[in-house]
Amino acid sequence: MKIYVDGENFRHGIVKILQEGNLIKDSRAIGVFPLRQLLEDALASKELSIAYYASKVKLPYGYEPTPQIIARANLIKNFNRTWVAQLTAQKIGYIKAGYLKVKSSEPCPNCNYQQEVLQEKGVDVRIAVDLITDSHTSRKTIALMSSDSDLIPALGRIKNSGVKIIYICFADMVNKAISSTADETVAISTAKVQQIYREANYGK
Repeated sequence: MKIYVDGENFRHGIVKILQEGNLIKDSRAIGVFPLRQLLEDALASKELSIAYYASKVKLPYGYEPTPQIIARANLIKNFNRTWVAQLTAQKIGYIKAGYLKVKSSEPCPNCNYQQEVLQEKGVDVRIAVDLITDSHTSRKTIALMSSDSDLIPALGRIKNSGVKIIYICFADMVNKAISSTADETVAISTAKVQQIYREANYGK
């Protein structure tokens, strides 16, 4: 079975869960996370092909970023180096599918100040294209780990072609629209995420 993982969506989810359990403080200091083991346990199968879709930082040509944006971009790049190595060691395919682009936030209603932020673009499009392309092969079942509602049209199309869709999510972050589109929903509990993290990093 092939699993399509929305990387940024997944990472935000585990950061939230691990911080709630007081297991990490810094969102970039996740440590070791056994994603393959988590998915194998959730689906009760070791015959999984896992594709992890992620973004890379892209600053516009000629753009002069603020020191804050430069610092954040460097943190992301440093984190990605170790994260990619970790996923590769777990035999997980790492696909650069989009960009983190600089944009201005909405103006503050009080002072009209606009902050520069990094926004992900393109990952959902690449996942949707791959989902539809793969649905034309002999694949009978696919699994998606993403709560991005933009993927619903692609899911509807491949479902109509006879492919079974399994939606994987965290139990307290279920996207009801995706869940209703999928044939099956596998919700991973907060306790399970925290347990598998503790075992991988602390041996208990």
